[in-house]
Parts: sequence; C-alpha cells; structure tokens
Amino acid sequence: MSITRICFVRHGETDWNAERRMQGHIDIPLNAAGINQAKRLAKALIQTHHSFDAIYASDLQRAHATAQLIAEAFSQDVMIHQNLRERHVGQLQGLLLDEAPQRVPLCGSVIWPANWSMTSRVARALCNFMRVCALS
Repeated sequence: MSITRICFVRHGETDWNAERRMQGHIDIPLNAAGINQAKRLAKALIQTHHSFDAIYASDLQRAHATAQLIAEAFSQDVMIHQNLRERHVGQLQGLLLDEAPQRVPLCGSVIWPANWSMTSRVARALCNFMRVCALS
C-alpha cells in the first residue's frame, strides 16, 4: 500500500497582504517579496528531497504564480482549478483588516462563523481539494 502525501502551500506575499488588506477573490499579483518567497520555498523543497506527482493551484494569479515557480523547479506543470480559490468575503474584499469591523458590522462571523473550529476550516479546504483531485 502506497502512502499519499499532500503538501499545502500558501501563496507568496502580495502588496495587499503587506497592507493587511482582504483579498478574497480579487486577483492581486505577487509582489517582489512574494516571488522571492516562492523561489526560496522551491529551493527548500528540493533540498529536503520532496517530490511531487502533481501540483495544483487556484486560478488567482498569486496562487498560480507561486505554484508555477515551484513547479518549474520540479519540471512539473501546474493544474489550475477555480475550486481551490480562497474564500470570497463579499463586501469585505479590498478593506483593511482594521477597517472591516467598522465598515461591516459583525464581519468576524461572516469570515469564519463562531462555531467553525480550525478543524472545520481544514476539513472544508481538504474536501475542496479532494473534489479537484477527483476531477483531474
């Protein structure tokens, strides 16, 4: 029986990450620091002898660019799937984290409902990932 290992990588930094601005589905590119982060991660993955049978990313350019830099280091292609996008946060998109509660009351419960544990969040992400794998 073979073991399947899954490696989740968050996209590199964008200008909006640096500003602490909520991105959601708004398609913000990596900044120079984010590109450097992805390149450093690719190098670290090679140095630690990781290997990949497949590399997936969402269709948002920050995720795709991060995955592409890693995939190039492994001579792989990136499979793009919209279902891997981060959550859509509606009218909170584009707002600074500090201004969101003032502009949109109760925004914390919109982003992550109070009854969602970290386990629930990870389970949601894993279910989306498994759906994508089944489509590939």
